[in-house]
Amino acid sequence: MLILSCSSTSIASLIVVARRIIHLIQIIVPILLMVMVVISFFKLVINPDLKNGHKLIINKVIAAIVVFMIPILLEAFLNILPGGISFIECWNEIRVSNNLKPEAKYIPIDDSSEKSPIINNPSDYEYGKKDTSNSNTSDNSKTNKTNVTGNDIIAYAEQFNGKPYKPGGYWNGEYPYTSTDCVGFVRGVYKHFGIKIPTNASKLFTTPDKFTVVTGQPLKAGDIVVYNHHRALATGQGNRLIHAMGVKYGIGHSKDYRNCGAGPVRGVVRVNSLSD
Repeated sequence: MLILSCSSTSIASLIVVARRIIHLIQIIVPILLMVMVVISFFKLVINPDLKNGHKLIINKVIAAIVVFMIPILLEAFLNILPGGISFIECWNEIRVSNNLKPEAKYIPIDDSSEKSPIINNPSDYEYGKKDTSNSNTSDNSKTNKTNVTGNDIIAYAEQFNGKPYKPGGYWNGEYPYTSTDCVGFVRGVYKHFGIKIPTNASKLFTTPDKFTVVTGQPLKAGDIVVYNHHRALATGQGNRLIHAMGVKYGIGHSKDYRNCGAGPVRGVVRVNSLSD
């Protein structure tokens, strides 16, 4: 099952709110029910002859377990449904983004007034490399050229460390950056160089004239790592990734593409038009 991407910002926003409400219910309602169980238990201790006392306690415990399990079962159900439905794709993409593991936390330094949504304690953060090119022109010298390398792709992607993530967001690959999701980030970085990356991940594996499936060899800079509901760029530094990680971390890195919280790797593809 391969993603089509979370293509609607409005649907994505509704899903984010819905997930928060469901998770609040999952926590609050069982706690309230267990408090009621404790109260009922003490009432039963004080008055052992209380009618249906034991039954009420058992029913509340069962209700607490059911309420806690419903979101888990819902996640599992949506994960096994076939792809192609916008709502389901968005739901799963947002779910995966919440599980991603960061290598470190980043804040941009090109604009000290810009605040990343991931800042909690600035002393814990690594600083990204400052872009020395003219940000207003977006360094178009490589755009639409045939001698673009994977290192060029990653060097451009690194300029956006710490930038915000937005489910279903769109970015055209140029300055100013506009918040986007994992697919939008990969597509935007490549679009800056005039290279089109399809939204539908299946096309990455079925268009051999444009993309080569990588097997049995180390990742190279610019390789696209595809998961069920996530997409990332290999930096060429071992198994390291740079990707749009979710609302909590924004654009950042993970140490190992095989263990970054995105789930099983569906495949790695290399863009044929990149130069060695």
